[in-house]
Amino acid sequence: MSEESLMEVSGHIQYPLPFTDEFGVRTWFPDETVYSLVSRIHVLSGENATTTCRRLFGHHTQGSQHDLPSWVDHFVSSTFGMFGDSNEILRHHSIAPYFLFLRSEAEQDSVLRGLSSGGIGGLKYRLGLISGRFRAHHPLRICPVCAAADRESFFVAYWHVCHQLPGTLCCPYHGNVLADADIKANGVGRFLWYLPDQIPSYCLPLLAYPDGHLHLLLQRIAQINLGISKFDGGLVPENIAALYRNRIKEKFGENEKVSRLNCVAEFREYLQPLSKLETFLYVDHEKAAASIFGRVFGGRGHIHPLNHALFISFLYGSWEEFERLALASDLPPAFCDGQFCVNADTLQLDFEHSRPERREEIGKLLLDDKLSCRAAAARLGVDVGTIQAWAAQIGIEVGRRPKTVFPEVREKIVAGLRQGLDKALVAADCGVSIQVVTRTLRTSPHLHSQWMAEKYRRIEEKNKEQWCRLSLESPGLSTSELRAIQPSVYAWLYRNDPEWLSDQCRNLPKQGRAPNAGVEWHRRDAELASTILHTILVLYEEDRSRKFVSIGDICRRQPSIRPMLAQLERLPLTRRALKQLSQRAIGINLPDLFSGEVN
Repeated sequence: MSEESLMEVSGHIQYPLPFTDEFGVRTWFPDETVYSLVSRIHVLSGENATTTCRRLFGHHTQGSQHDLPSWVDHFVSSTFGMFGDSNEILRHHSIAPYFLFLRSEAEQDSVLRGLSSGGIGGLKYRLGLISGRFRAHHPLRICPVCAAADRESFFVAYWHVCHQLPGTLCCPYHGNVLADADIKANGVGRFLWYLPDQIPSYCLPLLAYPDGHLHLLLQRIAQINLGISKFDGGLVPENIAALYRNRIKEKFGENEKVSRLNCVAEFREYLQPLSKLETFLYVDHEKAAASIFGRVFGGRGHIHPLNHALFISFLYGSWEEFERLALASDLPPAFCDGQFCVNADTLQLDFEHSRPERREEIGKLLLDDKLSCRAAAARLGVDVGTIQAWAAQIGIEVGRRPKTVFPEVREKIVAGLRQGLDKALVAADCGVSIQVVTRTLRTSPHLHSQWMAEKYRRIEEKNKEQWCRLSLESPGLSTSELRAIQPSVYAWLYRNDPEWLSDQCRNLPKQGRAPNAGVEWHRRDAELASTILHTILVLYEEDRSRKFVSIGDICRRQPSIRPMLAQLERLPLTRRALKQLSQRAIGINLPDLFSGEVN
């Protein structure tokens, strides 16, 4: 390609792509991933992987991720929108929708914008990849039956989105065990482009466990994962928690405490077969079932969707059953404001778990029968304050006796809460107790959700103001240095508004990498060589029938050694120890190891 055809874009070289003439790749295959499409383009172009990345993504490595793509906006621009816009590509040709389960529309848009304009780095926490305990290890997977059908229909096997979903080990359509590619996720060929038929080798993780029950369980999880990735039912965490509670009552009884204990015990047994597999090593933990139970009911934090997939599999048995009940349920709407989303009628009260007929009963007593709250409470056998709170949740304003809270005082309390002020501050300002403020908060229709939303806004405003002030007061400091000064402010912004934080940090000076002159390589070399020798002797003592020890055995026992393998030119004693190891020399003596020249 001539120099005249090159264009400089954002500091990177971009090659114009006349797809219709050069490649002949014009459309998506059904359920095809972004990585698969670009791999087809790459094979037909005959260029190296770096050139393909620069052509399509404007960077020498970014965009080559096989699970969650990045720099999608640049891809759309480079391909002239031939394959759709960024939102369409991410929602239909990546596993991103799987991680958007139970997210508000505002948060979904925020995540998709982050993937479109940048990479996954700042989004890992928000997607549950860091705290999810299921690892972010997503190997390329393929179904042999699907691959054979693809070759027959399209003359090439390609990567399907449904096979790449976390925790999916069986094809959701054919039930076949998926084969894991021995590249990409393990670091081999990390920035390269492969089609399924170019993979040098595959492994089948289930071959070692020919368990029919386990296979059926994995098929069920795969189908539920597929349902989660395509679900758009408008649920929020509070609503799905109510669904789970109703189901638990049906299966384990009305007593909440007993049913919860029985549910966790059975859930633990249900998960046990999965603990054999590397993907589900976490469920082998004694408290894993209780932890997942708490996560799916928590409604807070960033939860990996695989937690919900396992719990739905246990409670409902199939995605179809869960979806039917979810869409047919009479759940209150969600109130959303930016990143913040709560159930408008959920006040952490017992009433949020009650049946719809109980709501109708309260409405009938108060509106149709004209009963007072005291009379309705006596009829239902509950406290008067409980009736007032329940009435507020269904939008009924009940009459109140003045007692010590006069109307003007109550109006002042409500006004303070609507401003998001702390309850203690409102109580002190109005001259009442915190209990009075709490009762007002519980018994005023929709006041709780308004208070929470405004409180969130005030916290957001405060943290942004502190970060901006810190940046102005210390103009020469890098992001890392500012973060060290105000770690709590940075943490809150990183978790709740990473886009704003990224924009603010973009123009800050970069922190220079400190030189490594202080490393005492001779001392480190001696310590590493000694560690290797000690590990060899320990392994030999544990199994005297062992014929030799491999480098992999040592690295598994001492993970800190693996990063040092890239610095062997500075570590002659370590290199000598590994050389003797490669010659299967078990009986290494310490004097022999530390004496003589290294060849």
